[in-house]
Amino acid sequence: MKPKEFKYNKDVKYPSGSSFSKKSLDIIKQSIVISSDGKSFNVDFSNVFEKYVLPHVASNDIVQRWNTDWMSFWQNQLNFTIWCATTGCGIDVNNHIKAEGLTGSLFLFHVYYQTRRILFELVIALPQDKSWNAFNNSYDRGDYERICKEFNVNPNSDWSGTGLGVIYTTSHTAWKRTDFRHDNSSQHIVSSTTTNLDLSKMTFGPEVSGGRRCDISSCEFLPPKKVHIDYIQQADDVKDVWTTFILDESNGSTRAGVERINESIKTYCWAILGSQSQTRTDILGSGTAFDAQKQFLSNVEDAINSPIDIPSQITRYQNTLKYARSKVDYVYGIGLYMSPSNTELRIGTIQDYNNEIVAATDNQTLGVNNGVNNQPVPPKKDVELEGTPTNPKPIPPTKLKPIPPTGQKRVADQHEDNKTALIVGSIVVGLTVLLFYEYTR
Repeated sequence: MKPKEFKYNKDVKYPSGSSFSKKSLDIIKQSIVISSDGKSFNVDFSNVFEKYVLPHVASNDIVQRWNTDWMSFWQNQLNFTIWCATTGCGIDVNNHIKAEGLTGSLFLFHVYYQTRRILFELVIALPQDKSWNAFNNSYDRGDYERICKEFNVNPNSDWSGTGLGVIYTTSHTAWKRTDFRHDNSSQHIVSSTTTNLDLSKMTFGPEVSGGRRCDISSCEFLPPKKVHIDYIQQADDVKDVWTTFILDESNGSTRAGVERINESIKTYCWAILGSQSQTRTDILGSGTAFDAQKQFLSNVEDAINSPIDIPSQITRYQNTLKYARSKVDYVYGIGLYMSPSNTELRIGTIQDYNNEIVAATDNQTLGVNNGVNNQPVPPKKDVELEGTPTNPKPIPPTKLKPIPPTGQKRVADQHEDNKTALIVGSIVVGLTVLLFYEYTR
């Protein structure tokens, strides 16, 4: 019996939004495991979280947009894509992302890859792009609704994990009135603060009515005061809020999860094997291995920014399996593509196994399965066409007289021409002599 977390569950539906506990998780710095015995190399992916915390908010327009179009905020866009890559797929932290070895490495890669992939599909600018805007970052609404349909979630769901920030007010305290006794020996200070603030706006007032300020000799009349509110997100409180969109405990994969995880498996193996093949070097260690590791990052970026083309992905995956040192024998979950348990670059030829694409079934266990793909792929046979030949008896080929080269004659032909010319000449001479003899008689 396989754990429910690693099987497709057609009845499962996970809550949307910030519904889970805050977690400690880093998906930017990863250790890419390439074999079941734990061999790995380290990478730093492009950081999409470096500007996750919203800047200081001090504009009525920003507050109004937060209440009417929260999906235009970068923070909320990233929250949505994280939810899709994890909860929407049925992936949790402990069973999948923080699993040991090759399994955990694949699922952690999946979270980063699919987060970036969905951002690309939504045409969302990244913090490194010039067009990026924390408060008003454009996105394709049609693609957003399509992806919501893919993950069976309401497009009107709330993807804001927190508010605009802690409220800070300026001029919040009312005018103070100071009363002096006649002997000037003591004073009484009266102060009041504003209440019932309308948090849908940035400025308020007049919240405090005017008054007067007096000393022993005179009084000063004061105007009404207004209150201004600023929102500031505290980095320590907000920087990990995106993890509250990640499932605590999985009850199985969704259909979208099976499709997206399979795409991640193909990309993971292709990026590792392809980078070694392209640079003609092993990806482990230092020196020339750094070239393969750099190419790995380049391959991942190419996959993220490529059009959706499932047939090409499958072909690319199949073509790179021949470079692996092991057969396809590693299971990540039931119904998911299997991968080689060792994706180091293969040197030479390894006999007695094949590397055809295989999807795991209930007959396999999670991890390495030694009993699959043991038989080598048989050589392809020539295709034989069936049917009756049109001409049962073969027709002998016709012998053609060779055509002599242009401007030249064979020696035999020249001799025959000369012989004919002598005979004709003799006849002409004989007739001429006979006629002359008859004329002179």
